[in-house]
Amino acid sequence: FRPKSNPEPPRKELTGRGKCTPHRPLCPCTQLFVSNISYRVNWIQLEEHFRQCGDVERVEVFKGKNGKKKGYGIVRYHSAVDAWNALQRLNDVELGGRHLQVKMDEKAERRMQSQPTTTA
Repeated sequence: FRPKSNPEPPRKELTGRGKCTPHRPLCPCTQLFVSNISYRVNWIQLEEHFRQCGDVERVEVFKGKNGKKKGYGIVRYHSAVDAWNALQRLNDVELGGRHLQVKMDEKAERRMQSQPTTTA
């Protein structure tokens, strides 16, 4: 058994309920939703942790109106391959004393799908 050196990037199926899989032809799936983030972890630490899987474009740890962290956030990669790699490698991995839960950000996918496309 030899693992693939370059996993296929996640792509969007033409049918289904919006779950991201490695065989979807339309969606780049570059944004991850990360939950169970320790309240002690800031966005810089989260970015450093996810950078081990590729080139990170954006990281956000969400806060409530009172300024307290909510324990979840997003990580966006420049590449779908890097995002897929992070999903496979960093889900259920400990950071700041808690095991992160990592999945594709389905809300970002739906927003992208709802945007009108232009043709030249």
